[in-house]
Amino acid sequence: MSKVAMSACADYQPQNVQKVFIKVNLVREMSPDKHGTTHPEVVIALVNELAKITPNIVVGESCGGLYTKGVMNTVYNKCKMTDISSRTIATLNDDFDFQTVDLNGKVM
Repeated sequence: MSKVAMSACADYQPQNVQKVFIKVNLVREMSPDKHGTTHPEVVIALVNELAKITPNIVVGESCGGLYTKGVMNTVYNKCKMTDISSRTIATLNDDFDFQTVDLNGKVM
Protein backbone atom coordinates (compact mmCIF):
# COMPACT_ATOMS: atom_id res chain seq x y z
CA MET A 1 0.00 0.00 0.00
CA SER A 2 1.28 3.47 -0.87
CA LYS A 3 1.75 6.01 1.85
CA VAL A 4 0.87 9.67 1.74
CA ALA A 5 3.04 11.97 3.78
CA MET A 6 3.36 15.67 4.29
CA SER A 7 6.38 17.48 5.61
CA ALA A 8 7.47 21.05 5.93
CA CYS A 9 9.36 22.41 2.96
CA ALA A 10 11.63 25.32 3.79
CA ASP A 11 11.76 26.37 0.16
CA TYR A 12 11.06 25.06 -3.33
CA GLN A 13 14.60 24.67 -4.54
CA PRO A 14 14.76 21.79 -7.06
CA GLN A 15 16.74 19.55 -4.71
CA ASN A 16 13.96 19.83 -2.11
CA VAL A 17 11.09 18.81 -4.38
CA GLN A 18 10.89 15.01 -4.27
CA LYS A 19 7.54 13.80 -5.60
CA VAL A 20 4.91 15.59 -7.66
CA PHE A 21 1.25 14.64 -8.14
CA ILE A 22 -0.49 16.29 -11.08
CA LYS A 23 -4.26 16.36 -10.58
CA VAL A 24 -5.88 16.50 -14.00
CA ASN A 25 -9.54 17.16 -14.74
CA LEU A 26 -11.25 13.98 -15.94
CA VAL A 27 -14.92 14.66 -15.28
CA ARG A 28 -15.88 11.52 -17.18
CA GLU A 29 -14.60 9.34 -19.99
CA MET A 30 -14.38 11.81 -22.85
CA SER A 31 -12.13 12.15 -25.86
CA PRO A 32 -9.75 15.15 -25.62
CA ASP A 33 -11.22 16.63 -28.81
CA LYS A 34 -14.46 17.28 -26.89
CA HIS A 35 -12.62 19.83 -24.67
CA GLY A 36 -14.25 18.64 -21.45
CA THR A 37 -11.14 17.23 -19.79
CA THR A 38 -7.52 18.24 -19.39
CA HIS A 39 -5.80 17.68 -22.72
CA PRO A 40 -2.99 15.11 -22.50
CA GLU A 41 -0.62 17.32 -24.54
CA VAL A 42 -0.81 19.99 -21.83
CA VAL A 43 0.04 17.41 -19.18
CA ILE A 44 2.87 15.98 -21.29
CA ALA A 45 4.41 19.45 -21.63
CA LEU A 46 4.12 19.99 -17.87
CA VAL A 47 5.62 16.58 -17.06
CA ASN A 48 8.54 17.25 -19.38
CA GLU A 49 9.31 20.47 -17.51
CA LEU A 50 8.90 18.87 -14.08
CA ALA A 51 11.11 15.95 -15.15
CA LYS A 52 14.03 18.40 -15.12
CA ILE A 53 13.53 18.63 -11.34
CA THR A 54 12.33 15.18 -10.26
CA PRO A 55 11.70 11.78 -11.83
CA ASN A 56 8.88 11.06 -9.36
CA ILE A 57 5.76 12.30 -11.13
CA VAL A 58 2.30 10.76 -10.83
CA VAL A 59 -0.79 11.88 -12.77
CA GLY A 60 -4.28 11.11 -11.56
CA GLU A 61 -7.83 12.08 -10.81
CA SER A 62 -11.10 10.75 -9.48
CA CYS A 63 -13.68 10.90 -12.25
CA GLY A 64 -16.54 11.48 -9.82
CA GLY A 65 -18.02 8.01 -10.28
CA LEU A 66 -16.77 4.67 -9.05
CA TYR A 67 -13.12 4.98 -8.06
CA THR A 68 -11.82 1.55 -9.03
CA LYS A 69 -8.93 0.42 -11.18
CA GLY A 70 -11.27 -0.84 -13.92
CA VAL A 71 -13.30 2.36 -14.12
CA MET A 72 -10.29 4.64 -13.96
CA ASN A 73 -8.39 2.65 -16.60
CA THR A 74 -11.38 3.12 -18.92
CA VAL A 75 -11.40 6.86 -18.17
CA TYR A 76 -7.61 7.13 -18.61
CA ASN A 77 -7.84 5.34 -21.97
CA LYS A 78 -10.78 7.36 -23.33
CA CYS A 79 -9.24 10.67 -22.19
CA LYS A 80 -5.91 9.62 -23.76
CA MET A 81 -4.10 9.96 -20.43
CA THR A 82 -2.34 6.71 -21.33
CA ASP A 83 -0.33 8.82 -23.80
CA ILE A 84 1.30 10.46 -20.78
CA SER A 85 2.66 7.24 -19.33
CA SER A 86 3.84 6.00 -22.73
CA ARG A 87 5.53 9.28 -23.74
CA THR A 88 6.96 10.59 -20.47
CA ILE A 89 8.51 9.38 -17.23
CA ALA A 90 5.26 10.02 -15.35
CA THR A 91 3.01 7.22 -14.19
CA LEU A 92 -0.76 7.20 -13.93
CA ASN A 93 -2.15 6.76 -10.44
CA ASP A 94 -3.24 3.18 -9.96
CA ASP A 95 -3.66 3.17 -6.19
CA PHE A 96 -7.39 3.19 -5.47
CA ASP A 97 -7.19 2.11 -1.86
CA PHE A 98 -8.87 4.26 0.75
CA GLN A 99 -9.01 4.63 4.49
CA THR A 100 -11.65 6.20 6.69
CA VAL A 101 -10.19 8.68 9.14
CA ASP A 102 -11.96 10.26 12.11
CA LEU A 103 -10.83 13.87 12.30
CA ASN A 104 -12.85 14.58 15.46
CA GLY A 105 -14.55 17.44 13.66
CA LYS A 106 -17.24 19.57 15.19
CA VAL A 107 -20.52 20.61 13.62
CA MET A 108 -21.00 24.33 13.85
